[in-house]
Amino acid sequence: MKEVNLFAYISGKLTYKSTKYVVLDVHGIGFRIFTPLSTYYKLPQINEATRLFTYLHVREDIILLYGFKTIEEKEAFEMLISVTGIGSKLAINVLSELSVEEFKSAVMKNDPRMLTSIPGIGKKIGQRILLELKEKVTLLPGKEPQGIGRRELVNDAISALISLGYTQSSSNDAINKVLSLRATGEKTGEEISLEVLIKQALKELR
Repeated sequence: MKEVNLFAYISGKLTYKSTKYVVLDVHGIGFRIFTPLSTYYKLPQINEATRLFTYLHVREDIILLYGFKTIEEKEAFEMLISVTGIGSKLAINVLSELSVEEFKSAVMKNDPRMLTSIPGIGKKIGQRILLELKEKVTLLPGKEPQGIGRRELVNDAISALISLGYTQSSSNDAINKVLSLRATGEKTGEEISLEVLIKQALKELR
């Protein structure tokens, strides 16, 4: 992998967004930019202007552009791909599951459990992240996460729905739908409480 510092950020009109990538229109040119869920949930509505901090990933057979709503997310991404055995897709997966604050906290506390709960992160890679980033991660801005983190919030909501008799699969689908609708609606970027998340998921399940 080769790092190319061609774009620091890209500003444009958001013409498409999904949980995998977005399209920004910049003077008639559409840039397809792959993003983590942490960025997706902070995006504005379609046809509104936004800015993404970008990382250009170049290989012999492909060029991919990754984007992040905050510089902290981009810095965490760059730290992750510096770890042996972690590529850009796995780094995006980590930031889709954990906020920057949660990621920083897990590494600083030398706690592999939060990392190994992420699909694609096994025990060996989790330990490698802790070993190789324990010094670097202190450079990430941000405080210790206060209250319930995003992943913990989702897990608590799923547990609550399962206790009400719903399956894990249907509970997970309902919660993801609520979060996706919230990301595309009027409350884009606003935090959601556990109680509200459960209530809205129940509406989707009925």
